Amino acid sequence: LPGTSGLFVPQMLILDLSGGVSFTKGCYPGQEVVARTHYLGKQRRRTFVGRLDGAVPDPGIDVLDAAGAAAGRVVLAAPAPGGGAALLFETQFAAFSAGGLSAGGAPIVPGELPYPVPGPEAS
Repeated sequence: LPGTSGLFVPQMLILDLSGGVSFTKGCYPGQEVVARTHYLGKQRRRTFVGRLDGAVPDPGIDVLDAAGAAAGRVVLAAPAPGGGAALLFETQFAAFSAGGLSAGGAPIVPGELPYPVPGPEAS
């Protein structure tokens, strides 16, 4: 998407957990950074799922923490059944754990992904 092009590495978008990137074959632009992050276990940001009331935010807008500081970005959003918006957003583990996140002026209600996302201590 134009609003998010170049903002994320594959691990932020959990492509390493869903089989979308291989660490055993091939070469691609940015491979060194992606591999270094994987092998050193320095991943501190991931994509999470959530819901908010209000308008559907544009991809790439800031996700704010409880203090109003930028803590991540909306990856993708769509109208949710029953109103509001369903969204994928990337943020720091610490900000997600602390709660109080918002996007587009509305609080984000965290949802559950269909698979576990290991925290930074497990990376």
